[in-house]
Amino acid sequence: AGAGAGGGGLAAADNVDVDGGLAVVPEDSWLSDGVFDWELSLVSDALEDLISSTAAAACGATGVHPVTPDLFNAQSLNAAEIPGVVLATGIKTLVNMTHRKTLPFGDALAAAGVAVVWRPVDLSNPTEKSIDEALAAIDAAPKPVILFASQGAQGEALAQAHATLRTTGCSAPMSDARANSDGLFKFLSEYVQTKICKASQIPGITQVSDDVYISGQVNEAQLEDLRAKGVKAVLNLRSLSEAGALGLGILAREEDLVKSLGLEYANVPVEVSNPTASLKRVTEAFQRLPRPVLVHSAFRTRAGTVTRYLQLQRKRRQEVESGSDKKAQELGTVGATTSS
Repeated sequence: AGAGAGGGGLAAADNVDVDGGLAVVPEDSWLSDGVFDWELSLVSDALEDLISSTAAAACGATGVHPVTPDLFNAQSLNAAEIPGVVLATGIKTLVNMTHRKTLPFGDALAAAGVAVVWRPVDLSNPTEKSIDEALAAIDAAPKPVILFASQGAQGEALAQAHATLRTTGCSAPMSDARANSDGLFKFLSEYVQTKICKASQIPGITQVSDDVYISGQVNEAQLEDLRAKGVKAVLNLRSLSEAGALGLGILAREEDLVKSLGLEYANVPVEVSNPTASLKRVTEAFQRLPRPVLVHSAFRTRAGTVTRYLQLQRKRRQEVESGSDKKAQELGTVGATTSS
């Protein structure tokens, strides 16, 4: 299903973006598969909450509403409320999604030590990219976070979409009754489904040599498992502009996450359309990082291309070194024979 007429649109459910290319999944296969049906059914209540909580906001609810322990939505907010809100919630960041860069209560936020991240998004006319960027801004912000949108109901819907993807990891399609609801809710429901489809196609981790692993985008559990196996570094080939594209919420905070595990980290973006253009920088980063190392991209395509090149490069270097040693040995033998 494509997104609503809100502009931009989404990829059809039977099309999966694979590292910038388009891999076609048999029609309805992922929806009809029993495993996916089971995953989708797990969170029907989560999207039910999206409608009910937003309806409550539309009926006049005000103040700050908790969505998760680390994510709040501001139905309304003023300078006088800021100290009490900060005290009650421990808020560290307000993500301003309005088109007003300066908020009337900005000074009160600064006085309370709350950082403000300005990420304007038109929630009346959303696109997949704009929602990707909005959710990535939430991912990267120090927690807890308050969302502030032009309309509290829209902010609530976006917060629920973030919580559904990042906390639950999957979602459910709206029922027929919900399909006639507000366009934003329908868009976000389809958006979540699209991200589930993409995430389900991410390949796992493969060890390609004694000291090199490759994978698609990894999550926290996989990083912890790699550390337990002795991996010492991560080389990320994705651009930060891709944050939010898979719905996992990892890329925007990956560097901090990797370093918190005691691993070294390097990010060298590689273009999907021209993966060899960055090979010099990738090689320098690869040689600098300790081993074993994980090299990853979104769907492992770029990681596979780059590591094949690096392995070929290493093999040629070893052959040259081996040939030099052999040549030196031959010269030494000739010298010894001549002197005798």
